[in-house]
Amino acid sequence: MRLNGFRYGVLSTYTQTWFIKRVSRHGENILISLTIRFDRTNTTLLQCYLWFIRAADGDTEWQSDAPDEASAEAMLSKEWPEDKTAKHDPG
Repeated sequence: MRLNGFRYGVLSTYTQTWFIKRVSRHGENILISLTIRFDRTNTTLLQCYLWFIRAADGDTEWQSDAPDEASAEAMLSKEWPEDKTAKHDPG
């Protein structure tokens, strides 16, 4: 989230989900929701996602900074090292 400049995030396993919000632009401060189980019925997980999307969409305090092209390429090169790139290249 910090590397990409995003303010909101979700961490989820099959059974549990947490919603995350960075509180300061350049700091390490984050807020993490209580654990939300997939089978929750009083405010369902889907309702929590809807609330989260609306909160993130309506937040204008500060917006994410899109990574520049060089940063995006550097991130991708770390994900796909040279030796693995050839294996995934259809050409």
